[in-house]
Amino acid sequence: MTFGIGRREMDETGRVVANIQRGGSTATQLVVNLSSSDTSKVVAPSSVTIPAGQGRVVFYLDAVDNSLRGDPYTTVSFTATAPGFTPATNEVDIIDDDVATLNLSIAAAEFSENGGTTSLRWTTVSWTTLRRWR
Repeated sequence: MTFGIGRREMDETGRVVANIQRGGSTATQLVVNLSSSDTSKVVAPSSVTIPAGQGRVVFYLDAVDNSLRGDPYTTVSFTATAPGFTPATNEVDIIDDDVATLNLSIAAAEFSENGGTTSLRWTTVSWTTLRRWR
């Protein structure tokens, strides 16, 4: 049994196609149980059924847009289990879109190495979408 996921990462408003494929006989349907390492980040069906005569089933994994700041990236792992088959695993990275923008301002436009002190002010001004750079 294999567990395929259409892409490796998605943002909090994303949806990704996944599939379970079985080997061996397809004479009877196969119920495959799914589990997730973090159901607060991704919603997956608790089980999927591969119909008789079919070798695989396609379904969706939906990210949860929680409107909370947290880890910019969370890896969620999935496990598929079915009687008579070795468990299959896969994972997807969730990119948190609730990341604060930080603005910095320095009181002096320029200053020298021995020029004394100045002040630094920072404020969180808005939410922006963070994109992962690889």
